[in-house]
Amino acid sequence: MVTFTLDYTFAPGSDIIFLDNNSGFRVEIGAELTLNSSHLRGCNKLWKGVEVRVQGSIIAQSSTFEDAITAILLRDRAEILIADN
Repeated sequence: MVTFTLDYTFAPGSDIIFLDNNSGFRVEIGAELTLNSSHLRGCNKLWKGVEVRVQGSIIAQSSTFEDAITAILLRDRAEILIADN
């Protein structure tokens, strides 16, 4: 599991992000994860997805979530902005 405790942006051009079984992203309290034109996919098995914890946020623009158990799981008071996914 990759945990983001501070704001993080995957640069455009980080086209394909492969995630193995039982892996995923966790956005911690108050942090923001930004995906722009990214393609997240499993390696022949389902990955866990992106968990956004209390008051965290995710921005996903023109991105694809493939082969995830739960693409995005929002916890209490988490925020999401999605467009063209």
